[in-house]
Amino acid sequence: MIKRIDFYLLRQILGPLITVLAISAMLLLLERMLRLFDLVINQGGPVDIVWKMLATLLPHYLGMAIPLGLFLGVLLAFRKLSLNSELDSLRACGFGLHRLLAPGIALAIVLFAVDILLAGFIQPYSRYTFHELRFELASGAFGASVKVGEYNRLSNDFTLRIDKSRNEGQNLLGIFAQKERKDGHTTTITARKGAFFRTSDGRTILLRLYDGLMVDVSNNRESPSVLSFKVYDWPITLPETEAFRTRGAQHNEYTLPELWRLVYRSAPDAETPRLRAELHARILRALTVLVLPFLAVPLGVVSKRSGRGFGIGLGVLLVLTYHKIMQFGEALAGLGDIPVWLALWAPFVVVCVTTGYLFHNAAFTIAESPLARLEAGWVWLVDAIHDLFTSKKQAAS
Repeated sequence: MIKRIDFYLLRQILGPLITVLAISAMLLLLERMLRLFDLVINQGGPVDIVWKMLATLLPHYLGMAIPLGLFLGVLLAFRKLSLNSELDSLRACGFGLHRLLAPGIALAIVLFAVDILLAGFIQPYSRYTFHELRFELASGAFGASVKVGEYNRLSNDFTLRIDKSRNEGQNLLGIFAQKERKDGHTTTITARKGAFFRTSDGRTILLRLYDGLMVDVSNNRESPSVLSFKVYDWPITLPETEAFRTRGAQHNEYTLPELWRLVYRSAPDAETPRLRAELHARILRALTVLVLPFLAVPLGVVSKRSGRGFGIGLGVLLVLTYHKIMQFGEALAGLGDIPVWLALWAPFVVVCVTTGYLFHNAAFTIAESPLARLEAGWVWLVDAIHDLFTSKKQAAS
């Protein structure tokens, strides 16, 4: 009997949780995908790099969606139990809210471990990989820097222009290429079509040209040399690209053990406040996951007569406000303006105390909940505004 109730409650929580995670990740990825496509198109890069960059952003967005998803999952599950009178039946059988919340607490512990894994170990590497892909897109491989219809300076002495590109760059039409040497020797080629081929060394690209004309100008000759050809292979040496920086240039690219060593075992420097704020902010975001189910229960238990969604709106507002307060506190602590315990730990303690009071009031007392009085005040305000506008419309008519 107990296991059936636990599994039933777990199913009620997992449904909204998975839905919120999927919708949140999809919306955030879609918003970033549009900007990445614009970036790739402007840089002339391959489209498949967009999917690689989005994959590196997925751990970050999942870390943002997990707290809200768990909160709404528990809130909506207990709201459904309240509206269907199932909660009254379970409490009459001796199941208190603290016992019914056991599946939510177990799920919160699992998500706490997932959040530690994401924020502490996976996200630092995924952020670094994202910046590395962006660097390679801007300055890396050949093909990611050739733009159709423009003169592309591929190296100090080589210029290439392509009128049209078909079959994802396999067929090139209207080709102009020019190579200028330091001694004044210039070779210019125009061709009707062409194609690129890779070589085994990885540092040279073979440009095969068809039906073209070559003009060779040298200071040693009075007149240029002109040659027409059917097929001509022109090897192009790829320019040397600068190596990407090492991981750790940004403070959010460190793992939790690395942050701990830098903050508490290394000599303090100018970056220590920023690193300390990053370390404590990650720990507190993970700990918040354990607190949210206890906050969701009193907001989810509603009166069947009202059936209003006041608790849902208030809960989402509280979670988002807390998230912004933590971001602001992290920024202040990173600048060294205020200590980390005041900027980050104080809001967390306030949330824990408030949550404990609301949950104790809902689970172990029979008095009217403070949220019920707050909801009644909100309903009174909404009805008063509605009556005001209604009276104005009647007076105007």
